[in-house]
Amino acid sequence: MTIQTAHQLGVDRYNIRKPDRLRVLLDTRLRVPNQPDVEVSVKNISNRGFMAETAEPLAAGTDALLYLPGLGWTLTSIRWSRGSRFGGRFSEAINMRQFWRANPPRRTTELHEVRLSA
Repeated sequence: MTIQTAHQLGVDRYNIRKPDRLRVLLDTRLRVPNQPDVEVSVKNISNRGFMAETAEPLAAGTDALLYLPGLGWTLTSIRWSRGSRFGGRFSEAINMRQFWRANPPRRTTELHEVRLSA
């Protein structure tokens, strides 16, 4: 599996509860104890958490490690899960400036242009 760089898709202006979240497209891995790594697609991220999709359902309350390019493995807790979507909260706030330095945001208008290999 290849890890792709994050692509900023814009600010999630309609998310009233979490206005600091940025819409992104990041294909990466999630490591759950006693299971093989799971491929996930992160859809939005902030310094405290993220929302992602995966083919395999995850149980709320599960502790896991999320790989973020430029930051490495980050401890997270799955807070909610609905079908293929789930939300996680980082155990410690991540440094968004460091994250974007390692993954400079590239704005695109078409989705097929976004999925590039790292």
